[in-house]
Amino acid sequence: MSKKFKASKSRKKLLQVFMAAGVLATPLINTGVISADTITPNVVSSATNYTSPKVDPYYVGVSGTMKGTATPGSTVYISKTSDFKESKKTVRTNYSTGAFSISASYFYSWNVQPGDTIYVRCGDASGTTFSQTTMVKANYQKPIITRAVLNGNTGAVLYNDDITGSAYPNSNIFVSTSENFNDYITVSANKYGTFNVTPTDLHKLSRYKEECKIYMKSADTFTSNLMSLTSSMSVIPDNNN
Repeated sequence: MSKKFKASKSRKKLLQVFMAAGVLATPLINTGVISADTITPNVVSSATNYTSPKVDPYYVGVSGTMKGTATPGSTVYISKTSDFKESKKTVRTNYSTGAFSISASYFYSWNVQPGDTIYVRCGDASGTTFSQTTMVKANYQKPIITRAVLNGNTGAVLYNDDITGSAYPNSNIFVSTSENFNDYITVSANKYGTFNVTPTDLHKLSRYKEECKIYMKSADTFTSNLMSLTSSMSVIPDNNN
């Protein structure tokens, strides 16, 4: 038997020993072998431990904070496009709970409108490994009362007085004396988002009276799936009458 054949046979036996021991089960450093899970920038890796963020309903406006949970200690990225070409690196999630809160300032330059989709994912701080993407629809902002009685009754309005407030520009505001809006009237915000509800409008509500409560929410239509949260205020007696 030649020396060459013996050497080949020895290498074969050595290879079998390595395979049996699991040494070649994964690529070795500096071997030039590339794992199937090699990470490419901006590509989701199948080896990632990052889970898709769970995001609470998001509402546009000055108080439009986005909240949710993601992989603890990860960084949250947001984008207006699914390819994340112009994404924004935002906040790091809580190290124990994974909770995060992204302030409205991150969304100002985007001019987000109701119905727009925001894409959210989490990953490492360097922006090379990411979770799968979560899509979030932007909802209408909650109506805000801009003129109210401030004598200890914050958010209260006088009986037979106008209600003035702000909402999303050109949206409809639904006003009711019932929390479930069984009976409601509709007023519209102007292009600046300002709206006004007159006493004449309010008296169309059968339960409008002193010491009742007024509820308001906003959207394009009453059946919209982009409806805002509900705001409320008390109606107090006008002691001057």
